[in-house]
Amino acid sequence: MLYGCVVGWSTNGIVKLRQEDSPIPLTKAEGTLLPAFFELGRFSSAIPAGISSDFVGRKPIIYLCGVQHLLAWLIKIFTSSKHLLYTARFLSGVATGTGNAVLFIYAGEVSPPRIRGTVLSVLYTCYYLGILVQFVLGAYLDYRLVCVVSLAISLTFFVFVAYIKESPSFLMTKRKYDEAKRIHQWLNAGTSATTKADDELCKEFEATKEYVSNQQKSKESVGGGFADPVNRRCVSLVFFINFLTQLTGLPAVTVFVYSVFENVKTFSPATFAVTFAAFQYAAGCFSSVLSDKIGRRRMYMLTCSLCALSHLFTAVLFLLNDELGVAVPCQSWLLLLSVTFYACVYAAGLGPLTVIVRGELLPQAVKGVGSGLAVVSAGVSCFLLIFIFHLMDEYVGMAYNFLFFLFCTVSLAVLVHFTLPETKHKTLAEIQAAMRPS
Repeated sequence: MLYGCVVGWSTNGIVKLRQEDSPIPLTKAEGTLLPAFFELGRFSSAIPAGISSDFVGRKPIIYLCGVQHLLAWLIKIFTSSKHLLYTARFLSGVATGTGNAVLFIYAGEVSPPRIRGTVLSVLYTCYYLGILVQFVLGAYLDYRLVCVVSLAISLTFFVFVAYIKESPSFLMTKRKYDEAKRIHQWLNAGTSATTKADDELCKEFEATKEYVSNQQKSKESVGGGFADPVNRRCVSLVFFINFLTQLTGLPAVTVFVYSVFENVKTFSPATFAVTFAAFQYAAGCFSSVLSDKIGRRRMYMLTCSLCALSHLFTAVLFLLNDELGVAVPCQSWLLLLSVTFYACVYAAGLGPLTVIVRGELLPQAVKGVGSGLAVVSAGVSCFLLIFIFHLMDEYVGMAYNFLFFLFCTVSLAVLVHFTLPETKHKTLAEIQAAMRPS
């Protein structure tokens, strides 16, 4: 949710800072530097945070993420300097990169296999909740009050982190087996109808212990875990899934939706932003229901198909209007519905699946570095996507942007179909065994 608040603030914050009564007046050019500093912070922190979590633990790095968010919001509240504001955005990026690199690893390690997909999906859905909260706050509150409420949300996160348990998998790497076993049993506790038998829990714990031990031996060998071809394969697969997922178009579509809405005068921009974010959040809630029901591979194929159809429909609308000169009735509304449909499908499928795969597929020996690389790959593809989007819009035509999104969506589906094993309800050790050639 903190990540969503930071991203949602970018939309409202930049608009408010460019108004005449802005507490920190910014020109259009200066406003564009805020996202740049945020991305710079996100890139620079992801890999160090992932590596550090393998040495000091997941919980301390999550704590650090909370501290970074608190400092960033405090600076935004009290500063009147644009340079300190840039510093705050950089720090927000550092906090986001830190959290993204570690939080989904932690969730994947502590979640029982039967609900791991649901837990990771709910965690990702909170990102859309954060965006929705920021859009609602920005519609009714001024700049300072939005930052104060955001600070309160960050403080709540910081307090709750004190009550989470350290990852049993990390404790095993430090040979703290008794503590790891106690936390493993606590995490698997439930109602009498769902509680596993003690012998089954012991078998699962011993299997995880053996898997972590083997991964530690791999990590201590030459190459630090990357000498194992299966580890390299897993990291590469997560890297390219993250890369292609962003290239299906969501970062550019978010910008594009507002340009479409300029031609639809029925709602105000603030009302549309809240409505759009609400639809995305509602769609994201379905992912927590579907991910552990229909499986990862089926969900990928379904959502890739729906996204591809949406992109094809949008491209045809632009081709008819811009290339062939055919007047399409209610084109603006059709475009608005089409891109909103894509954004909702992404929120329900492709987005959550990306973090589920990251949390489940990365081997223990390279989990920190692999997660950091996944965050970097997503950021690089975002930069590339925005560059391609504007270049094609200016020199080729908007329709070809959506044909490019269609190509990337199909490429993602092909990659998943031929390389990703089904991971539903499997332990992390079973997933790694499935990645090894027969």
